[in-house]
Order: sequence, then structure tokens, then C-alpha cells
Amino acid sequence: MIRIQHFAMLALSAVACVLSLPPRASAQTTSFTATGWVNAVLAPGLAATDAMGHASIRGATYTVRMEGSDARVTGQLLVMSEGGYLADGTANVQGPAYLQVGTWDPAGTSFTPGAGIWTLNWSGVMQPDSSQQLNLAGYGLGGTIDGQRVQATLTRGPASGLIDETVSYTCAGTIKAAPVTTTVALSNWLPPAASGGTVTTSLVGGELTISGDFPVPTTNSTDSCAFDGVPYSWVAQPGQTLEARVDLVGMNSAASGVILSLFHSGGQGYGVSKSSDWVGFWKQKPPGDTCFWAEKVATKNQNVVLVLALTPAGQNLLLTGKVLDKDSGAVLYQKTIVDTPASDSSLSAVPLSQITGCRVWPDIVADPAGAPWLNGVALYLLVFQDTDGTKPPAEATFANLQLRTYEVPQLSIDGAVQLSWPASAGVNYLVEAATTPEGPWLPVQELIIPDIQKTTVPMTAPAKFFRLVETP
Repeated sequence: MIRIQHFAMLALSAVACVLSLPPRASAQTTSFTATGWVNAVLAPGLAATDAMGHASIRGATYTVRMEGSDARVTGQLLVMSEGGYLADGTANVQGPAYLQVGTWDPAGTSFTPGAGIWTLNWSGVMQPDSSQQLNLAGYGLGGTIDGQRVQATLTRGPASGLIDETVSYTCAGTIKAAPVTTTVALSNWLPPAASGGTVTTSLVGGELTISGDFPVPTTNSTDSCAFDGVPYSWVAQPGQTLEARVDLVGMNSAASGVILSLFHSGGQGYGVSKSSDWVGFWKQKPPGDTCFWAEKVATKNQNVVLVLALTPAGQNLLLTGKVLDKDSGAVLYQKTIVDTPASDSSLSAVPLSQITGCRVWPDIVADPAGAPWLNGVALYLLVFQDTDGTKPPAEATFANLQLRTYEVPQLSIDGAVQLSWPASAGVNYLVEAATTPEGPWLPVQELIIPDIQKTTVPMTAPAKFFRLVETP
């Protein structure tokens, strides 16, 4: 990591000219309740049973009249249902559903479609008395619900079977605004600077070229780097990801690598570095630099996008670095590491030297304890050179420096299991799951990759069993 501590006062003094993020649309959450009644059975479905009394039902299709406290969830719900039953009537049920927003006449017999359709998925359980507990989630298409998200629970008391037009559903849930992505282009460049040499820059057609000439051998991380920055008050908010990205148009063979940095203050910041054959994650906190991670990986040095993203996660901060192909958008490299308030794992001098092939500076230190930084005052672009003092100037050209903010879906990996099995030539398998060895067995969506097939399954029951069944 290249120290820019001496440049901190310049960045701080320029805060007055920092552009502000546009107002971010509020991700407002609205609660609602609703009641539903089955009003038409379009198809009763097909059933298959075995000698033990288990049954599998496919293709049951019906519509439900929904009356909600919010007009956005009032309408006609088309439900497609599948279920697997035990002999005692207990069943796992699931399927897709579509809610056409609209209005009903006072008698609840005539429906007038409005604008917008909720595309939904649902799943749940049915007890031996045919009572149901269901979960539902999906997105809106069109009208005022376009892009919005809905989550709900539905319950039904004892009934005569899977479909019972005489027993109503009680629904409670939330509607959340569509995710918002804010992108800000940054170009309010500060004066360039260099450590251990001289720097020149040029800005032509939106492309910034930074060139550093370093006549003295590299002995310290501040010896041989050239950099320029943009003052910007950035904040990584809980529930969001803050992502800095820049196009690397190219760098010459004299450059050892480039760095994209989110600068906190007082010589402190996070950075992701890219060389032709390695990528590293850095934390700069005087009196030293910490290398969280570095690894050998070959990526091209032109027409790529360098990305550094910060995502708060409780008291921790997730740092994600990416190298993307500019033309295709393909991910050439991606890794996420965690900065915690404790002293986190980092690389010492010897392995760092082996990975990078560069001289290792004496200011490489272990990660100091302390809360991760969630805000800062600038972004920096750097080109650095590991040199014996005789190399020509190191040069890199950048374009399209951006700062993006977008929502982060709540994701949990707790309570999940990953299944994998060897792929056999000419034979396909389907994963099925059940809460008991006797069934009912229901299919689990699978992800197939070359030579290995695997799927990750949420564990929603105290125990679950899995099997493979051959499919066409």
C-alpha cells in the first residue's frame, strides 16, 4: 500500500468543493393485512399415491380474492400448487403465484383489473386438519408497484382439504420500495503528487494519465508511487454497499501495479491493488501498512475495471475487490475479506514478497485493532513501481471514476447445507428432500456446473433427508 499521509491536509482542505450525493430514495417499508378467499378452481391437479398412503399432487390451480388494507395487495391471486403428503395428511406445499392488482365489487364477485402484477413464490406446510402456514415473497411488475418487493405470511384454519372455498386466509406482510442504485461520476481532481520522485498527469477526453519517475531504489512503500485523487465525502451505511470503480485503460510495462483507494483521513484508508500477476487488499494506518490478502492471479493490464466495495456487516466491514473485463463484463477476479474491530489476519514480509515478487517494505505491519472505517473524505488512484532506480517512468491511464451506492439483500448462510455428488456421463439426477425418510419427497432446485452438481438447501425443519433420483 502506498502511503498518502502527507497528502491528507490537502484532501481535507478541499472538502468544501466536494460534490454531495444526490438525495437517495427512501426504502420505505409499509405493513399491510389482507384476507383471501378461494373463488374459482381452475384445475384440481393430478395425484399419485403409494401403498403406504403417501401422495403427491401436481398442477392444482385456483384463484383467490384478496382484499387488503393496502390497495397494492388487493386483487385476484392466481395460485399454482404442488404438494407431497404423508399418510396422516401432513404436507409440504409450494408453488408460484401471480397477484393482479385491481378492485372487487362490494359483493366480491366482479373483478376489475388495475395496473401491476406481483410475481410471487410461496411455500409452507399443511397439517392433518388441512390448516396451513405459508410464506410468500416476490416483486412487482408495472403500475405503481414496479420493482417493489412484498413479503407476507398467510395462515388458514382447519379446512376440508388443500383447496377449500369456505375457509379464508389471513395475510400479514410488508411492501418495500424498489432497491435504489445511486451512481456519481467523480472528476474534481486534486493536484497530483508523488513519493520518492516526480509526477506528471494529463487529462484528455476524460482519461487521466498518471506518470511517475523514480530515480531512487524502492525501500519503503512511500518511495515510488504517483497518485491523484478526488475529494468526496463518502459513507458506507448499514444495509448498503458503497462501491468505488474505475476503468484501467492501460499501464506500461515499467509500472508494477495500480491501486484504487477509499481514503478515510489522517493517512488512513482501504485499497485494492492490481498488478499483472497478483491482486492485494490493503489497510493503511500509520505508522505502517497492512496487507490483508494478496494472491497470484494473472489479469490483463488494459481495458479492465477495478472495483473496491465496502459493505457494513454489524461491527465488521466486508471489503470486496473485483477485476472486470471492460468489454464483456466478465469477472476476471473477485474476493471478499472482513475487517473486524479485532486484529485480523494479514501477511507478513516473507509471504508477501513471495507473492508479489517485490521488495517488501519495513513498514508492513500486522492489522491494528480498531473499529473499521465507514466514512471518508476522498478517493485516490495510484500507480507504483518496484524499482532499482534505473527504470523508465511508470504510467497508468484511468477513466470513469465512479462511486455507487446500492442496497444489500439480507442474506444468511446459517442453517443451510450444501450437497454435492459426482456427475455421471449420460445420467442426470434430481435432488429430492423430505422431513422423514418415508417422505413425502419433493424436488429441490439444483445448480449444475461441469463435472460437479451441487445445491444449497435452507434447513427449515429440525431434520431433513435427501436423495438422488434419476431423471431424463
